[in-house]
Amino acid sequence: LTGEPYQETTGLLASLRRIKNPDRANFDNGGPVRDELLEFILSTEDSTAYKEYKKNNLNYNIKAHTGGEDYKKTVGGEDKSTILGLTETGKTEMTLGDAVDRVRADLLTRQNKLYNHLGEEAYNNMDQRHRESVISLMFNVGDSRALGSQALKNLVAGDLEGYYYQAGDPKIGFVKSQDKVIEGLINRRAQEQEYAKGIWEPR
Repeated sequence: LTGEPYQETTGLLASLRRIKNPDRANFDNGGPVRDELLEFILSTEDSTAYKEYKKNNLNYNIKAHTGGEDYKKTVGGEDKSTILGLTETGKTEMTLGDAVDRVRADLLTRQNKLYNHLGEEAYNNMDQRHRESVISLMFNVGDSRALGSQALKNLVAGDLEGYYYQAGDPKIGFVKSQDKVIEGLINRRAQEQEYAKGIWEPR
């Protein structure tokens, strides 16, 4: 259900260093990661952790999990060990503050990948919320699948309905794991569509 392994995300440690020093974030082509995108990811990945984040309880302890009950029931097994959507961190638990730093750094890396993939003109011509919904898709299903998708091609061409259809349709969208439709992924794609349209609210 989640994106690429944390330790395999190119440039992630450099991105984390930039998060620790915000002045360096301006050197990234895509710019700094907006709080709105970070909060969307936190809310959709772990609603309890998101509520603690809004309370500024950064010492809250998050335990790794291996998929929700919906996933386990549908697929018949466990998913990769995950903390706030980050897979293969090598940790069984983490403070919320540490996890948030890692998620922000991960998003920054993926944002720059999108910038480099599209090029400056296409990236800047795209509505910011639309771009960020793609970054959420990258975070959730992996960079190569999202960047090579017909959904992104449609978005670049200005075909928003085609983008939403290719990304979230129950038959052809990014809603399956092991060829089985996962209700949680249908919900994630629906929330990304809401985010892109500017009408999303935390669940």
